[in-house]
Amino acid sequence: MLDLNEFAQDFLVWTTAQKEGFVVQQERIVLCRIVEEIVSLYEPATNISNNTVLNLVPASVTLVSDPHILKLIIRNLVDNANKYTINGEIKMEAVQDISTVRIIITDTGRSMGKDRVADIFSNANGPHDASHGFGYSILFELLVKINGKLAIDTPGDTGNRITLIFPNGGE
Repeated sequence: MLDLNEFAQDFLVWTTAQKEGFVVQQERIVLCRIVEEIVSLYEPATNISNNTVLNLVPASVTLVSDPHILKLIIRNLVDNANKYTINGEIKMEAVQDISTVRIIITDTGRSMGKDRVADIFSNANGPHDASHGFGYSILFELLVKINGKLAIDTPGDTGNRITLIFPNGGE
């Protein structure tokens, strides 16, 4: 039931964002609160996969953005991490400096590999790939609306690190 409800909510946010005249709702967000909501939402699913999800976002990190779009993006990335991680760990962290806010989601699951990462970026504006969740092409579309960027790397032999990068202050 969670997946269907979540998909419906995500689809609603995405379709609303496609409408002409759509205005991004900018507000100051305390990032650790949004991440805590997502950790709570995914707890049943991560328990099934025997995964641990850690909210390591400092309470001091804030971001000016659209909370609905931001939640959709982070939920999708956590969902992907949980799908490809078994008996592992998913960490959500954030770093804020003078010019940027970076949200980092790291997992210990199956690595995407360089070819898959290259494919994600080469098809960023292409058709939705139904085999990969909500689709990275849609995530790229939504990131543009909230002035964000995405980076993907594999920090070790296994796992993935997804970094969302936003200008500090939302400008």
